[in-house]
Amino acid sequence: MRCRVEFLKIIDDYFTRFGYQINRVKIPNITGRPAFNYIEIGTGENFAYGEVPANSLDEINKIARSGVTIWHNHNNIGNYDINNK
Repeated sequence: MRCRVEFLKIIDDYFTRFGYQINRVKIPNITGRPAFNYIEIGTGENFAYGEVPANSLDEINKIARSGVTIWHNHNNIGNYDINNK
């Protein structure tokens, strides 16, 4: 027995777009895939830090907490059909 092909495609498309949860403390990988990386951090985590105005840091971290896709080529923004293995 196995899942129907259309359900396998739905699952594969989800993980292609959003990746998978790792439940580890580590530095987010923003260049690990060729086309784009999806980053989502925990509510108590910070993605950005340093000598940046506090309101800008808050906004960057807020975006990372709700999830953001980082595209490596601006010509492909929004194209989740490209090869990203």
